[in-house]
Amino acid sequence: MSRRLLSIILFAGFVLCFAPLARGEDDEPTVNSKKLSYWLTLLESSKDEKDRRRSVTALELIGHYGSRKVTPALLKAAREDKEAVVRARAIRALGRTTAKALEKAREEKKDELPRTDQIRDTLITALRTEKDEAVREAAALALGDLGTEARGAVGTLATALKDKHPGTVKAAVQTLRRLGRDAREAQMELQGLLQDKSADLEARIDAAYCLGQIRPDVTQALPVLRPMLLDEKLDPQLRKTVVEAVGKLGKEGADAAAHLGTILSGADTTPDLRLAAAAALDQIGPDAKAAIPALIQSIGDPKLIKSMGDSARFIRCLSMHALGRMGKELQQDRKAAVEAILRATDDVNVEVCVTAWETLGAIGRANLGSELEAVNNKLETTLLREGRKSVREAVQATKDKLNPTK
Repeated sequence: MSRRLLSIILFAGFVLCFAPLARGEDDEPTVNSKKLSYWLTLLESSKDEKDRRRSVTALELIGHYGSRKVTPALLKAAREDKEAVVRARAIRALGRTTAKALEKAREEKKDELPRTDQIRDTLITALRTEKDEAVREAAALALGDLGTEARGAVGTLATALKDKHPGTVKAAVQTLRRLGRDAREAQMELQGLLQDKSADLEARIDAAYCLGQIRPDVTQALPVLRPMLLDEKLDPQLRKTVVEAVGKLGKEGADAAAHLGTILSGADTTPDLRLAAAAALDQIGPDAKAAIPALIQSIGDPKLIKSMGDSARFIRCLSMHALGRMGKELQQDRKAAVEAILRATDDVNVEVCVTAWETLGAIGRANLGSELEAVNNKLETTLLREGRKSVREAVQATKDKLNPTK
């Protein structure tokens, strides 16, 4: 071995042996070449509000896992700093650093998640008691950063929906939306916000969305949602969200089926709203029988189909799927339904064609009754002439379902 090579190996060993000591001497995190201790002192002692804001930003960059000193310092600033702008910034930093720490702990499957109770309680207190509206808004947003760890704040967030500051209301409803079903306690306040015509539009849309996802008490929610379905003066996006919320109620939204049918078959309804209504009826299922005539019309009425534009195939497929679930409920509408679906089997769009055949199979032999013969005749002629593989497969599957061999 050459002397030069030996020297290199010995030097490398020396560096490796003492590298931990070097890191230990310089273990303090830095931001902009300034150590953590510098930023902590600046936040604690500087009389300049701009310096303290810079310190908060630096601490957020270091984060929870960068140093365990970060969260206590941010908590203190959030509670005690004399300037509202610093308190607000510290609160937002608390939310974001905690969210990142929780995400990292879950990704790394740590045995314990970072404690969030003090942080959550600080944010709740700020949202309840802060006089500065920007701080209240920041607290509501930061609670959203905590995700499911903010479950205990639902009552406070619900109260915040009545805040005089629109920004705080928007932030609170956004956080409730992120909490999903855990926000059920806020149902009455969400309904109040939805009905408030003077409230911010985005906040009302979020309130409608929340009502759809929290599994509300339908006896209270539906009387609020149902009149809005046919309110043509309502903002289109808000009205669409209300339609979607009713759909998420499932069979419990059945009392609104007639209204949804009116939307689906309405002469001046936008394609987006028709699509939402068709989807909602499909979600409600067999209990949406009051809308059967409208569903049939949306499948086979040429003028109505034309008004659907590019959404036509989606609307018609959803409508057929909904009818397929209503086999036993078709009764006096059975003939009209089958005729409309049979016409759809000739559609040039493969998706519409396949869905039509699948719908006939879903209705079932027993529920087709006297219309079974017409369906079987169509099955045979289609199998002879149809060249598209996906359609042929759908036709054969329907034939096998309607005419099972013993």
